Amino acid sequence: MYTGTGNEVRPQIVGLQTLVDDGTAGEISGATYADWRSYLEESAGALSIAQMKTARNTINQGKGGSPVGIIVTTQTLFEKYESLLTPTYQMDPLVRSKEVERLGDVGFTALAYAGVPVVFDLAVPSGEMYFLNAKNLSLYVHEKANMKDTEANRPVNQHLTVKHIVMRCALGTNRRKSLGKLTGKTA
Repeated sequence: MYTGTGNEVRPQIVGLQTLVDDGTAGEISGATYADWRSYLEESAGALSIAQMKTARNTINQGKGGSPVGIIVTTQTLFEKYESLLTPTYQMDPLVRSKEVERLGDVGFTALAYAGVPVVFDLAVPSGEMYFLNAKNLSLYVHEKANMKDTEANRPVNQHLTVKHIVMRCALGTNRRKSLGKLTGKTA
């Protein structure tokens, strides 16, 4: 979902690295059409809340789009973002068991930026953080290759049957300007 360009020898799904960019996508050039460019912040260096603020605010502008709905990043950048937040130490005064009275809780169970969930995915390429909007991002599935299985085959030297499951789909957007990414970021 991240690195495919659609131009491989064996085509992959057009990934977010290609779709969330300022180059050509869907045969439309971002160089020619300014509205067909995603928000990009490509300076190398440590992740900052200011970079996230600018990305979110820039992407949320304009007609035809929707606000950022989710921020997806690497585990390293997720943990960096968590470290930038003010630590909160919690003790729950309502719980009365002896075990819980000795329990202190440090950290967060979920993270968000300005109400937008921040999550990590192990498949996100290193140093990248995506600002996505589900209303302008779609997965298009080919109607004749939507988890269809092939005919059963029996290998000559084994007692089993093999079927392949075929899935053909493409990731697309109707408004590239509603998507963005930070790249080259470190902890």
